[in-house]
Amino acid sequence: MKWLNIFSDIKKIKPRISLEYGFMIVLVALFFDVLVFIFNLIPVIGGILAGWPLEIVNWCSMFFLFGIKGIWFTKNKKMAITGVIAIIFGLIPVFNALPEFTVAAAIVVILSWKDDLEVAEKTAKATKQQPKQVATPQETPNEISRLVGQEIQA
Repeated sequence: MKWLNIFSDIKKIKPRISLEYGFMIVLVALFFDVLVFIFNLIPVIGGILAGWPLEIVNWCSMFFLFGIKGIWFTKNKKMAITGVIAIIFGLIPVFNALPEFTVAAAIVVILSWKDDLEVAEKTAKATKQQPKQVATPQETPNEISRLVGQEIQA
């Protein structure tokens, strides 16, 4: 259950998706999945109404909500696979009654948190290991005084 540690780790950094915003995204996906489930209870016409139009609106809303925060499904392989599986399940008449978009939204939120943590760790390592600039003889006196001034301020 190592992935559960992400909830405590995510509070230490400023992720693209906050806990509140991630919760809201999952609730929006759940709302659409519940609507699809209710429409699927109506014989014949309910499956048609729930199948295409609601799935398209749900997908567009998820694309918009994640896009606002700069998270695109095409930039991360795992997110892209999650999105494609959710779309395929959403278009199959019996399976679209399952909460596939809620699960996909939760997975994408967690994957974005994981990416943000990895970036934060890499940034922290890079800033700790960054060597101080040393003036070389080839640099002009103005550049040397600028570097010395930076070192005094630091």
